[in-house]
Amino acid sequence: HSSILGMPRDGTLAQYVAVSAENVYLKPDHLAIEEAAAIPLAGLTAYRAVVTRGALRPGETVLVTGVGGGVQTFVLLFAKRIGARVIVTTSSHEKLARATALGADVAIDYKATPDWHKSLRAETIDLVVDSSGGDTLRKALDAIRPGGRIVIYGGTAGESTIRLFPLFWKHVSVLGTSMGSPQDFAAMLELFRDGLRPVVDRAFVLEETVGAFEHLASARQFGKVVLKIE
Repeated sequence: HSSILGMPRDGTLAQYVAVSAENVYLKPDHLAIEEAAAIPLAGLTAYRAVVTRGALRPGETVLVTGVGGGVQTFVLLFAKRIGARVIVTTSSHEKLARATALGADVAIDYKATPDWHKSLRAETIDLVVDSSGGDTLRKALDAIRPGGRIVIYGGTAGESTIRLFPLFWKHVSVLGTSMGSPQDFAAMLELFRDGLRPVVDRAFVLEETVGAFEHLASARQFGKVVLKIE
C-alpha cells in the first residue's frame, strides 16, 4: 500500500501541496530551502539502499555505479558519513572530479576503461549500489567480494543478463529496494543534523519546468535538480 506524491497522486510540481501532518518534518536550520527540497525522495531512496537494505558499516568499501544522479550522489554522501571507503564510476571527467571533491576514494571513467570491473578485483568491495542494471550489473557481480551485497533500485540501462556461477559460488546477496518507510525518512534526516548538505546541481523556477526536465534528460547534472517558486 505504498504511495508517494507523483505516483499515483499528483506530484510536487505545484505551488501548494496537501499532505498528512505526520509526513511534515522541520527543515534542518543550516540548509537553504532549495537544499531541503532536494532531500526527500532521492535521499530516502539512497538511505534505504545504503543503510536499511545494504547494511553498510564503517570501514567497508562500497561501489557506487553511475555517480552524478540525485540518488547516487546521496549514496556517496551517506556512505562517507557512515565511514566507508567509496569507489565511484561515471563517464564524465567533470563528474569524476566532483565526486572526488565530495570524498570518493577511487573514481573510474567506465567509458575510458570498459573493463573497469577487472581493475577492481584487487579491492574488497563489500557493497554495490546500482541503478543501471544492464551490463553494469554483470560487471559489478564480477567485482564484488565473496559474501558481498548488491542493492538495486533502478534499471536505466535496461534488462541484465548475468552469469549464475559467480552469483552462487561467491554467495552474493542481491537485494531490491525502492523509496523507503517513515522510519527510514526520520533516520535519514538525522544525517543532516550536524552540517551535511545535499548537492544541488541547479534550481529552476517553476515556469522553467520543461527546461528542468530537458536538463535532466541531457544527463549533464551532478546532484539534484529542483524547482523553486519566486
